Amino acid sequence: MNDSSADRLRQAIAQHQQGDLAGAEVEYRQILAQAPDNAEARNALGILHLQRGDSTAASEQFRIAAELAPETAKYHSNLGSACLARGDGPGAIGAFEAATACEPGNAEFLANLATARMSQGDGDGAEQNFRRALKLAPTHAMALNNLGGMLSRQNRLPEAAELLQRAAALLPDGDETHLNLASVLERLNRLPEAEAALSAVRRTQAPAAIMLRARLLRRQGEAAAALRLLDQVPLSEVAARGQELLGDWQQEIGLAADLCQDPGRAFEAFLAAKTAWRQAASKPDDAGEAYLAHVRRLRRTDVEPTPASATAASPLRLAFLAGFPRSGTTLLEVMLGAHPQVRTTEERDLLAPLLGADGKPLQCGLAAAYRAAADAQMGKLPADTLLLDKLPLNLVHCRTIDASLPGARLLVALRDPRDVVLSCLMQRFRYTPAMANFDALGSAVSLYEEVMGLWLEVRNELRLPVFEYRYEDLVSDWRGTVSAILDFLDLRWDDKMETYREQTREITVITPSYRDVAEPLTERARGRWHRYRTELAPVLPRLERFMV
Repeated sequence: MNDSSADRLRQAIAQHQQGDLAGAEVEYRQILAQAPDNAEARNALGILHLQRGDSTAASEQFRIAAELAPETAKYHSNLGSACLARGDGPGAIGAFEAATACEPGNAEFLANLATARMSQGDGDGAEQNFRRALKLAPTHAMALNNLGGMLSRQNRLPEAAELLQRAAALLPDGDETHLNLASVLERLNRLPEAEAALSAVRRTQAPAAIMLRARLLRRQGEAAAALRLLDQVPLSEVAARGQELLGDWQQEIGLAADLCQDPGRAFEAFLAAKTAWRQAASKPDDAGEAYLAHVRRLRRTDVEPTPASATAASPLRLAFLAGFPRSGTTLLEVMLGAHPQVRTTEERDLLAPLLGADGKPLQCGLAAAYRAAADAQMGKLPADTLLLDKLPLNLVHCRTIDASLPGARLLVALRDPRDVVLSCLMQRFRYTPAMANFDALGSAVSLYEEVMGLWLEVRNELRLPVFEYRYEDLVSDWRGTVSAILDFLDLRWDDKMETYREQTREITVITPSYRDVAEPLTERARGRWHRYRTELAPVLPRLERFMV
């Protein structure tokens, strides 16, 4: 570029920086008409297009600039930003990788690359790049915020809280960061800290801020105030922000209305929440049918006992905690997890990956394969430690556990099926083929019939030790119930279990029960279905045979 062209470009950029986009564009195009290989002019024109919201035109200019000067990192980085803006995640990743190759020590480029990987669902790659960026620049606020948000979605809440707290200190005006932090702290049951984080949000009328305020009010016993706050915002305005937020909003309405003794409104809101979440996830109405069919196959499948020679290796003190979702498995898991000789899996799925579609082991030595999976996920456990594998729907694999994991014990949670089904409709679950059945009353009951029908058919045939406990007993007499369970598990009572609620502050409960287990035991949810008798009337006859 000669001196005259360089001067003209500097003047055009100054014009651009002063806000005269139209004039600057004329100058850029005239420069490029005389010198099409002027990479800096193409980069400047690309920035102008991006400012106007034309990410496609911007991408083309940045791409040409990067081809003309491949050693210039900023051209690749700008191309990555334009690709992200137009939804081209793979293109963004390639561009940011080129930028970091030019300048490996640039934290900004690494953070952008991480954000692009995150947009494509590459959590491991994104985390690695974010952490590299933070090692180079520990106060990089965007990296702290985005990594914290990603870990929150992965239910790694203590890590997320620490990162978001650092980001919030750097971004006193960052509403998104403070809101993310408040949400994580609420999920960690650190309510006063959540209140403080929420108070730092300036846009107090933003729907997400209003919803979190309502949640905190409800959890503090002010359900009527929470409902009034939610009702101030038209649902059409919430829906305009997306189906994900609408689903969360409807669930908050449902939970507050339930506490306000308005079952009709609550039930309607819970089902509306399920519909919105399903639409946000782009799941069809029959997304759960495949899992129902799977359970029906398991009911017809017999599992041959594994030869003793294949089960002798790798002894492990092991107990499975299973039952239908919302039957009290998380509550017992937290109670038992307070015992120093118990380690819980926290709903890691160790068993299913080792089984075929028919529920049978993929290899003869399931015991050894399970031990290897446990060691990989949990680390080597001391010989006197009991591994409590808690995953409610492992109940459908009870025949396989019985046949292939000798020495294991099975704890089964039971609860009034009417309360169970109602509770499943009231909660949000991570989308899986099984959990998709809780989007509607009829499919929820169908899944209950299949899972608990299987259990009723096989429970008297199993050879392994089985202990059934009732959620209602756990709530009304937790010490007596847990003492009996400890006897079944060959464990002694430990006084540390008296403080299980306090210990929930040090762990992450990733199931929908996270609020319940940190609060004093109450029988509020016992017999809740009576208030919903009208709404549940169509399915009550189908649940009667499961009353025990």
